[in-house]
Amino acid sequence: MPPFRIRAPAAKSRRLKSLERRWTMHKKPNKPRDPKALINDKVQALLKEIQDKSLEFFKGLSDEEMDEIKRCLTRAVEVEFFGPKVERESAKGGKAKQTQKLDPHTERCLKDIIEYAEDPWYCLLKGGEHPLSALFTKTKVSLFGDEEKRKLERSLPRLANQKPKEPLIEELQKGKWMLDYIWPTLETVRLLDVMAEKMPNMEEAIRFMRTAVITRLSGGDEPAPLAERNLLLTGPGGTGKTLFAEMLATALGVPMLRLAFGNMDAGFSVAGLHAGWANGQPGSILKHLLGHKVINPIILLDEIDKAFQRGNENSPVGQVLYELLDRRQASSFKDNFLDVPMRADLIYFIATANDLSVIPQALQTRCKIIEVREPTDEELRQVIPDLIRVKAREKDGWVECDISPEIVDRILRATRERNFRALTGIIDEAMANAMNRAYSRIAQRTRILGRELSTLAQAASKGLSLEEFRGQISNLINYKPRKKKVKLLPDDVPCPETEEEGRSFGFLK
Repeated sequence: MPPFRIRAPAAKSRRLKSLERRWTMHKKPNKPRDPKALINDKVQALLKEIQDKSLEFFKGLSDEEMDEIKRCLTRAVEVEFFGPKVERESAKGGKAKQTQKLDPHTERCLKDIIEYAEDPWYCLLKGGEHPLSALFTKTKVSLFGDEEKRKLERSLPRLANQKPKEPLIEELQKGKWMLDYIWPTLETVRLLDVMAEKMPNMEEAIRFMRTAVITRLSGGDEPAPLAERNLLLTGPGGTGKTLFAEMLATALGVPMLRLAFGNMDAGFSVAGLHAGWANGQPGSILKHLLGHKVINPIILLDEIDKAFQRGNENSPVGQVLYELLDRRQASSFKDNFLDVPMRADLIYFIATANDLSVIPQALQTRCKIIEVREPTDEELRQVIPDLIRVKAREKDGWVECDISPEIVDRILRATRERNFRALTGIIDEAMANAMNRAYSRIAQRTRILGRELSTLAQAASKGLSLEEFRGQISNLINYKPRKKKVKLLPDDVPCPETEEEGRSFGFLK
């Protein structure tokens, strides 16, 4: 908790609540500029300065010679900030052998596999596709039954005339309705164990999914839902419910779709709108299935309680939920755009809600309900270093992950709400502050380089030859290398130490 106490009447004003939210979830500062762009701007400024001081010297240079000087300047500026790169030469003094480079996709995949082997928890936090997803067992399953296929083939020409720019119709005309069913593996169980160790507040939900995966592994060879009952997670916001769904999708090697019901007013965004309407379009579920070519994804129904807060159990959105969360009805779920039943029973739905009381009982019986508590201070203290490392890797190695207990304590003190969402906001701002310090060093370091190049410009105006000028620029590469990384400091964490600082943050009156 912050070292100051908030004194406010029992019924807090709307303004005070707004200030509290501003304090808890700081707005991220403007993203610092890319260092490569800053280096390029500095090179252009230095080149202009040299040209202004030695105009006659540059008049006689060709375009190729100017490009070479630009490369030398860029090299000098990069070395000043990043340090010299290792240039290998053969023993005979000739050119080194060119090693065969991998294509970017293969290189990225290999990097992800190495990171996964070293730290599977980081891969879960990072989210996205499982690094070993190509090795998962897959079975082809048709999205439509035989009768539905024949009906669809007859209606596709009409749909193509009505919606000629709809890419989904072109996919269906090619007969691409055979989708992959991705089987869980024993590696999924291991990743769930890692999640249980790092997220104790989600222990019951992880145990339920672990049992479901083991049951599915010991089941038959026919594709089936991951579990008989879908999952409904309740509890305060920011406790890791969405993060859990993303991690589960990564562990299973399947894609995930998030449907936010907080701003969803109509069911056609999920179930589609008839093609006869001017704004007719496929629903988000059909587009996700055909887009990823996977028939058993994870679909997160986020904040479904918002769909029933007005007390209308028979709303269009509610009717879609009733159909999707019932296995028998989901096996013939109809998207209004195609007007043809399709298989949605292999999808596993994870719903979240902050207020369980507004959700109809008929919908609650379709799900396994698990209440998620807020993590304790000790649990947050253990996960903060992991979150910092993930954010540091996103910064391409610019921030050094030397995490001291003082930084962890300061982040906890800055986080009024004990949840993962508030932690992420504080860490993002601390990282941005550290990055701003790193970028400001570019200007400081290249000022020295600018003075040296100004001296060269003066020498060039007095008759320095082109070869001598190139040699002088090359000498700048021998600068003492500077450290690339910037260390995350406690002062980077936006935490007020006193009540006066709390007011300056806009949290107190």
